[in-house]
Amino acid sequence: MAAAEMGYAIKCFADFDADINWRPTKVLSAIQRIHSCSLCGVVPSETKVLPCCHALCVSCYDALRHRHLHCPIEGSPFTESQVNSMHLQERHLLNYQVHCWNLDNGCQFVGSLLDVSSHFRNECSFHHVTCTRCHSYVLRRNILDHYEGGCKDEFVGSNPLVPDHILRSSKATESIMTRLAQIETSLEDSVSKLCRETSSAIREMKSTIAVQTRQLTELKEKQAQVHLSCGMSMDSLNTSVHGIPAVIRHRFWAKALVNSTVFNISRSKVCWVVTDVEKHLDEARHQRVQVVSDKFVLENYSARLCLKLVQGNGVISVHLFFNICRGPKDDDLRWPFNLPVRMFLVHPRDRLKSRARSVDPTSTSYPHCYYRPVEENNLGEGGTMIDGNGLDDFVVSNTLLVSAETRDTNDVT
Repeated sequence: MAAAEMGYAIKCFADFDADINWRPTKVLSAIQRIHSCSLCGVVPSETKVLPCCHALCVSCYDALRHRHLHCPIEGSPFTESQVNSMHLQERHLLNYQVHCWNLDNGCQFVGSLLDVSSHFRNECSFHHVTCTRCHSYVLRRNILDHYEGGCKDEFVGSNPLVPDHILRSSKATESIMTRLAQIETSLEDSVSKLCRETSSAIREMKSTIAVQTRQLTELKEKQAQVHLSCGMSMDSLNTSVHGIPAVIRHRFWAKALVNSTVFNISRSKVCWVVTDVEKHLDEARHQRVQVVSDKFVLENYSARLCLKLVQGNGVISVHLFFNICRGPKDDDLRWPFNLPVRMFLVHPRDRLKSRARSVDPTSTSYPHCYYRPVEENNLGEGGTMIDGNGLDDFVVSNTLLVSAETRDTNDVT
């Protein structure tokens, strides 16, 4: 009977404690696919997860990347920056439920990998040995009875070597046929499992595409509603970020338009409505508070804004930072990012009182902030917008309005 039908999977572990390494183990607990090599099936302490979600052990990954950067399972291309390392902690592994390694000899002990390892070394009575006379496999606890009984008792595992060459050949043939049948069953199970996984992956992909198509359709409908209800063109929205402080007094209208607190005015301008300001200020009186916007796109680069509230000497200061993030168009963009960015804390009534801060990647002391992101986002660059009192003048209806825009290099001050 196949291992899957018995309710367990046979796995080998690598790079862990010597007692469990490279010992075929019948595992009852579910092992996440990202922790098992999709090529050799080994469960190592570290796997490399490709963008297509297939995982490889370090050995298989090193062999692959010296040949090409295509998934060996489905052939999809990838770059090394898209590969993530996943680590399986030994303390978690030792909690997996497994069978005793002497299950085939009759031992029914089941427990955590840690308990089974101790049981196998110290308690298990199903270890087999080879009879020195008939060369049969016999349970060690039964070897005396087997030997004194003239080697006539039942034996475990392989057939005994008997002097009769005809019987010996027959038994050898029977063993080979049994092994071939096991291999055939294993292959059938593997093919069946692969077909199920492939079908499941295709269904998931179709479902994801359908959801994304529906979301795109809904977005287009919302964009059409915006144009009809607002009666304004993109030209009027693109005049200046200083011309829209009234948005902060209508944050519910803004959120209804874009279903997000972040929205683009143009390719080079974005606004962020920071909500729940009173809550953030209350938290800032006890600890530093960091509020992060949703991702947005400026000139095809993905980015975000980060607002930090810090208490010092009894007053709360406001700091604003610009972070470059990983995005879907990174392969087509020029790196590092080199467009100057100007950030604003927009005053709701008097644009001349708005606070501004610029960052210039071409003259920064922190060039690593603008390299192509390897993680989800780079460290941000920015600084203080309000140092001490004065924040209340910018808060309307429990919200702040923050904006950012790319600037011409000669326009940065």
